[in-house]
Amino acid sequence: MFTAERVRALVPKVEALAHELVEKFIHKGECELIRDFALPLPGMILGEQLGLDKNDFARFQRWALAMLATSNEIMSEQRLREVADIELDAQHYLAEIFEARRRQPTGDLISDLVHAAREDEEPFTMHELQNLLNQLITGGYETTTSAIAHGLWLLIQHPDQYQKLRANSALLRRYVEEVLRLESPVQGLMRHVTKDTLLAGVALKAGETILVRFGAANQDPEKFPDPRRFDIERPNAAFHLSFGTGVHVCLGQQLARQEILTGTKVLLERLENFALNGPMPDPPHVYSLNFRPLKALPIRFTARPA
Repeated sequence: MFTAERVRALVPKVEALAHELVEKFIHKGECELIRDFALPLPGMILGEQLGLDKNDFARFQRWALAMLATSNEIMSEQRLREVADIELDAQHYLAEIFEARRRQPTGDLISDLVHAAREDEEPFTMHELQNLLNQLITGGYETTTSAIAHGLWLLIQHPDQYQKLRANSALLRRYVEEVLRLESPVQGLMRHVTKDTLLAGVALKAGETILVRFGAANQDPEKFPDPRRFDIERPNAAFHLSFGTGVHVCLGQQLARQEILTGTKVLLERLENFALNGPMPDPPHVYSLNFRPLKALPIRFTARPA
């Protein structure tokens, strides 16, 4: 999967793509950060790693948004059918890729997944492969896009923290963790109760479904004093649960962290004097049961001297 070694090897590619995206809008002095940077950066990188055509980004984006739609929208029957058709397109496309990589591996992530079984194990079934790709595609978009956008919005709202980060780039990793803690991209996921359990005085019955809220845990004042305060020097920021934990930990967490770090680093290297370019949408977030995506982030800036 996205091992530390694989992610380290990707850093130059992520950095180059981030610079390429900035070049498209730096001369304008303004951009819509999500559309122009925070969304295409992880989308193109993940698409390449899955062995898909980087230039087919628009199709890949449609898949991701459709896969997230049931958590982000209250849908009519017509909209539900539209979303199902897009997901079906993704499944047919990926099924062909799986079979092609099974016959001839090409060293990409899909090849690794198709041939992941050891001698004493069965390979992943088509259903399992489709499920894994669904998780990677949706997770690869949502966490990184949301964190990059929320992070810059937080810096605009907290100029003291922005100046600290400008003065000391060594704080960048802690900044990433604090953004993930404070504005958890994945707020929660459904879990099934496997046995009768008493949790914090609440009786849970086997077979029931609960919504585990990572976002709420990351606001626990016993763990994080003054939890709503944005503090890029918070010493235990990395102890958040935004990527889950244990056997349920996010498969792409190392890649997401690196993309957030590298993307933000490039923005700070190339641009300065960030400000909102008009009012934020009201409310600023897309309705979602599990996620916390911003609708838009219109910003203005000045280019830093080369």
